[in-house]
Amino acid sequence: MTARGEAAEAAAALTAAVTAAEQLTDQPDQTTWAMVTGSSTAASATPGNTAALDVITGVHAWARATEAAAFREVTGRDRAPRGGSDANTYAALARLGDLALSLPRDRAAEVTRGLALWERRALALPAIDEAVTWRPIPGAPLCQYCRTPSLREAEGRYLVACHNPAGCKDKDGRTPPTGILGVDEHARAVIEWADGTVQAAGSSETLKQ
Repeated sequence: MTARGEAAEAAAALTAAVTAAEQLTDQPDQTTWAMVTGSSTAASATPGNTAALDVITGVHAWARATEAAAFREVTGRDRAPRGGSDANTYAALARLGDLALSLPRDRAAEVTRGLALWERRALALPAIDEAVTWRPIPGAPLCQYCRTPSLREAEGRYLVACHNPAGCKDKDGRTPPTGILGVDEHARAVIEWADGTVQAAGSSETLKQ
């Protein structure tokens, strides 16, 4: 894969990592950063998880500023960074993958490194405490949204995301779609997507929309 194509995949991976970090924001903070051993760390009295909030805030600012700069490099036109909503950050990350296709090779590689750096920071949070390996889901089910075999699961994390380099979004506009592996009331393995859609984990069957 070229440096330009790698940016799209890195953008999808970062979006999935930020989604995981967002699930930690209301959990108690921790006083130290854990080693990648699965060990826990002591919680502080600070409301919420300030480490997760710091990473999420950093990703939001970096993604919007970097997308605006890349847009200017590709089109020659200035455009203000997007607003501060989650949806705007997800859109900026997805657009970065597209813009990288038109950037010079070195610049596309720089964007990819930035995406990967922020992903590592998110995955290094004490409450996550491990580097995630993304692997294909057994049975190669198609993504509910782009209908391609691009779904990957985070090994040991029960987290699923679409890694379609061409881009993909769920019904709520989240790019890429992310979900959780689980078991439904009929003891079936399922993927519960963030927008409420449920599909069978081993096939492309939609169980709930």
